[in-house]
Amino acid sequence: MDSWVQFTVGRDVEDLTLDFSIAEVKYEYELLGTPVLESLKLLSCVGIHRLNLSLNSHLKDLVISGAVISYEEDDTVLEILGPHLKIQEILGFWCKKKWKLMNMSSLIRATLDFQVKEGTHENWNDFLKKC
Repeated sequence: MDSWVQFTVGRDVEDLTLDFSIAEVKYEYELLGTPVLESLKLLSCVGIHRLNLSLNSHLKDLVISGAVISYEEDDTVLEILGPHLKIQEILGFWCKKKWKLMNMSSLIRATLDFQVKEGTHENWNDFLKKC
């Protein structure tokens, strides 16, 4: 995957969709530091725990879709730091209990359209506090 990311960086790609299943991905610095990348879609990406998007001031649109997370990871957190994001979509099936959306000061539109495992959250108020 590193060679594909390096190829896109060298070609000034503005819109990139990734669909992979790798337990631990180390792409944050190479990919998110791409100066012209404006839109990023992460599809079925396993192992995402933190996305620091502050390095790329051009990245405006983030979609995370269909991330399948292990049922045992009850206490894990998905942290997204996105001060320049204008559009964010979180879609698909999520089993994680906690999300942290940090520094979303430029956000204009957010779409949260996801499913969680039945019985994962005792009540929706607690769930929404943890998102």
